[in-house]
Amino acid sequence: MADDLPLSEQEKQEALGEANLAGSSDMDRMIAESEERWRNRPRVIPTEDTRGFKISEPRVCRLPNGGVSAGVIAQLQRNRAAREAEKKEERQEPNIEL
Repeated sequence: MADDLPLSEQEKQEALGEANLAGSSDMDRMIAESEERWRNRPRVIPTEDTRGFKISEPRVCRLPNGGVSAGVIAQLQRNRAAREAEKKEERQEPNIEL
């Protein structure tokens, strides 16, 4: 039945204050301890067998056009043709500036 009673403002503040049990110095100490544990964590010592991941055969993309869609290839060809046309126009037209 005591749970049904509304809390006063002072009780609310006390309840909120109790949630923050660790002060800033405690937090700094806990962070330092955590970092020390991380630095001293157990590590796997590599042996000759586990020195590196070796690929037995090179991987080659076997999709047509290297996996690039036909629309993208067509756009690249159009862009290349447009650049070449611009270069030809620049070569043909003399640059006259006064």
